[in-house]
Amino acid sequence: MLRNFYFYYTMTVQQPLKVILVILVFAVCNAYGGPTLNEFLRTTKASSELKERAYKMTRSLISEHHQADQKTLRKLFRKIHSHFLKRYEALSDFDQLFTKGKYDCLTATALFSYALDEMGYDFKLVETNYHIFIMVQTKEGMVLLETTDRLGGFITDPAAIKERTGEYSKNWLASTKKNRIQYDYTFKLYQEVSPSRLAGLLMYNQAVKSYNLGDLQNCALLLGQAYELYASVRCEELGDILTQTLMQRNVTEEVRASCMAHLKSILMRREGTLASN
Repeated sequence: MLRNFYFYYTMTVQQPLKVILVILVFAVCNAYGGPTLNEFLRTTKASSELKERAYKMTRSLISEHHQADQKTLRKLFRKIHSHFLKRYEALSDFDQLFTKGKYDCLTATALFSYALDEMGYDFKLVETNYHIFIMVQTKEGMVLLETTDRLGGFITDPAAIKERTGEYSKNWLASTKKNRIQYDYTFKLYQEVSPSRLAGLLMYNQAVKSYNLGDLQNCALLLGQAYELYASVRCEELGDILTQTLMQRNVTEEVRASCMAHLKSILMRREGTLASN
């Protein structure tokens, strides 16, 4: 019998090199292009009033007259932390940045990406099995942003950046709390992803949350939508886990059929991949 898996990824706040377990993080991706708040908020149940509020709140972050320098970038880093990132909570919804000040690595990265894109910075997101971080090109050189580390997350020293990215590339799993199953990927990721793919990542994390809450139907629905945005191997792996859960748990045929319908495209792709190997 499968027990619940806990899926999330983050860095310990103010402890940049200690990774809190990330049992499993599945990434989903969107179409290419610049990130928008509307795309991110669409992954939540945000009302139109909240969406308008979010746009108003973030306008204060955007400085249009700058030279892509580190000074302006550092101000942005501090502003986002002081105005939005109040309390870390794994698998937070994006709208909670604006309602409760709750954030996790992914929602914080999404907000930073939006602001950086609006200000015209040249930046890239790097996704690993268990983390995601931002590299920003400035006039003075490259800066690594660790979005959940308020005190030490603005890294400019090339040697320190090399050391940090080297740690990320190892895809290590850290220890976790008792009674949580540690899930290790069957693949290794260390790749650049388009900022617009963050909307899919946010949606996927909500599928993960539904799985952990035992809401298999909503998990399957969100996972199916995520896979339509990007046929990620992460989605395929969670699809495998969800399928096993449906077969082993005592669920009605109606629930099982509904879930499998949402997972159809994932399962078909998964079967094709396995057959070709």
